[in-house]
Amino acid sequence: MSRQIYQKSGLIAALIIASVSLPFGILGFTREPTATDNYYDENYYNYYNQTYYGLNETEPDYSKPLETTEYYNFSQHECFVRNFTLNSNYAYWFYFNKSTSFNLRLFVVRSIFYQNVLDLNGTAQLVLFLSNVKTYETSFGEDFKTFQYTPLFTSNWLFIYMTNDAIAGYNITLLDEIIHI
Repeated sequence: MSRQIYQKSGLIAALIIASVSLPFGILGFTREPTATDNYYDENYYNYYNQTYYGLNETEPDYSKPLETTEYYNFSQHECFVRNFTLNSNYAYWFYFNKSTSFNLRLFVVRSIFYQNVLDLNGTAQLVLFLSNVKTYETSFGEDFKTFQYTPLFTSNWLFIYMTNDAIAGYNITLLDEIIHI
């Protein structure tokens, strides 16, 4: 007889627990999630791919036209850097034309490493440093190339162009712009 009482009381306890936890479980699944992507950047709050800027901030102006920059006497481990604040609604597009064939590498990193990149520019340690902090890396062996990169999330991004080739004196013409996608 006592076994039946324990079974009934266990069933009653299970029903009470289920009746309390089931509504909270349903509420948890039906509520809209709040997603924030401010891992390093406290000024931006993302919700369903819409970027909301903090108080007293305006969206950066991406309407500037295509910009042409020329770099002369580019040597081994030397880099030049482009810096933009982008999110996943924009793509960084570029076209380059080189004076001769050499291997040009593009590293995409967060701009919090800007000072480190400047300090190491022209040294062999720059390659190791960028390999450890890169978000994206690619290499171009052609004399000219067009390419685009879309950031994963809102941040200040550095686009670092660098060569490992030992011959000095490369000339590069870079055309780049920000494209709304």
